[in-house]
Amino acid sequence: RIKTAMAASAVAVNEVCVGVKSDWTDGMMKCVEVGELSVLVSRVNGNFFATSNKCTHVGAPLDKGVLNGERVVCPWHGACFNVRTGDIEEGMILDRLTSYPTYCLGEKVYVVVGRKRYCVVGGGAAGAAAVETLRVMGFDGIIDMFSSDSSLPYDRTKCSKLLGVNGATLRNAEFYERIKVDVHLNTTVTNLDAEACTLTANGTIYHWDAAIMCTGGSPKKLGLLGEHCRNVHVIRTADDATRLKEALAPGGDPSQTQLVVIGGGLLGLEIAAAARTVGKVEDVTVITSGSAVPKLQSTCGPSVYKTVIAMHEEAGTKFIEGPVQDLVENAGVIVGCRTAKDFTPCTVLVIAIGINPNTKFITGLKEPLGDDGVITVDQYCRVKGTKAHLFACGDMVQFPVDNRLVRIEHWGSAMQQGRVAAENLMGKLSMTSSVPVFWTNHFGKNFRFCGVPLALKAGTSFFTIMEGLLGRVKALVTNKEYHPRSPKAAAVQCYPSVTPLDVFVDGEVSPTGKFVAYYSTEGVIIGVASYMFDPVVAASAELIRMRKMVTVEELRAGVSPVARLQELQRHLTVDPVTLKYGVFPPCPPAIEAKR
Repeated sequence: RIKTAMAASAVAVNEVCVGVKSDWTDGMMKCVEVGELSVLVSRVNGNFFATSNKCTHVGAPLDKGVLNGERVVCPWHGACFNVRTGDIEEGMILDRLTSYPTYCLGEKVYVVVGRKRYCVVGGGAAGAAAVETLRVMGFDGIIDMFSSDSSLPYDRTKCSKLLGVNGATLRNAEFYERIKVDVHLNTTVTNLDAEACTLTANGTIYHWDAAIMCTGGSPKKLGLLGEHCRNVHVIRTADDATRLKEALAPGGDPSQTQLVVIGGGLLGLEIAAAARTVGKVEDVTVITSGSAVPKLQSTCGPSVYKTVIAMHEEAGTKFIEGPVQDLVENAGVIVGCRTAKDFTPCTVLVIAIGINPNTKFITGLKEPLGDDGVITVDQYCRVKGTKAHLFACGDMVQFPVDNRLVRIEHWGSAMQQGRVAAENLMGKLSMTSSVPVFWTNHFGKNFRFCGVPLALKAGTSFFTIMEGLLGRVKALVTNKEYHPRSPKAAAVQCYPSVTPLDVFVDGEVSPTGKFVAYYSTEGVIIGVASYMFDPVVAASAELIRMRKMVTVEELRAGVSPVARLQELQRHLTVDPVTLKYGVFPPCPPAIEAKR
């Protein structure tokens, strides 16, 4: 089932008219014969659902039982199923019913029978989670996972942190064989037509009954001559990381390597740290983007960012302010980078300035893509602008949070969205409700972050606004000074009446200390960053999810998130509903009023 080249295969799918709407009243079910199949068609609140008609216990005809809402009860032994999804609700049964798609055309009611094909486009974290969830949820049709990568799904975060995954995958080939998923490696989907429900991969056209897109992004380019030379690298895949690791030590000797990393954000700094610790490179230079604020700085604020920079400088890494104006080429390789003030020689060059969503292959959408090609989905990961069973997740999408569209490029968020998309495809109403959490490691020291997006523009988090609002950070002091280098207008454009974000820091902000930074607006803490201070971020993410995060006043009084979570656990009842407080803290009144 692990394929590097695909062969077309026909899927026997029939769309059969089983009657007209008036044949059913609400709350009515009846059995119809579709070829050799007995199909139970039910009408509930104006919606039509179709499942197999025989109870999976001993084969009793379910149309002779009773229908109560979406719940059908077997007339013989009381087994109960959900007519929307076919799921078991209760009874002495192990197997669910087969569920068939339905649709209405005018007054006619159609049922789609046959072996359905669900296609997952993308073989990363989201794709791996999606195919596995589809099987867990009971889908027994064909599943194809298309991946342009040469490897089965793996932990992509190790590419920049460790310069490789050493062949380790999330699941092995035997696992995908066992759950009957056809994995197509080295396969690029060049077109997915949302209107025709087809996709083209390596020249072969496939019809799909449902599709989940999770193709991630591609590394951005500088737009300069020479960036395609053989010693210029990007990191997105395991193969990219392996090639870079080999290039850092030609002949096994890294002593003569001069590494230049363009990009002072999270990815660039992780590569610089890994080049020293894993690649044993001593000559490392990072060229920042100049006028643009690095994403890591916009994520955690100037003071935390300066702590990361100080760690790198202590290790010997040099920093030069960009942007890069020219790449100097000689004999097919880049020998140096020129900025407005400096020329920096190099033998290896890495470009790490972000990604662009991989969405150019999609056609047939009724709503245009975003300015940067991002796809808009709803809270269930359904693609807007199409009537097909089409979902998308991960780095390529923006989704609503409290009436705002946000985009989160975190590996964990992509995997969770893959699960959500698959669950909704199978009829379970799941929402993208987890609080974003991510981490970065430098020279054996960990930084962890959790936070709630607070922005109107996709790709912008509340931390992005923060860079223009926070000034000098002092331990245990709340500060509302504006950063002198960043215009107030950037924040005002997002929220004209927003109160400047506050930062409350517990601990020593330095490479040798440890600290936690709490970011809040009008007393509501909406994000936390920690340095060597576990498990504060883990506890804070749970409290934010439960809408029980400590307030700034409580922090001043000495109440920590860990203590608050432990206190809540002592008072929890056995009812799991008590955990469902929601996800995001209430929007500040000034913002809500302006909206």
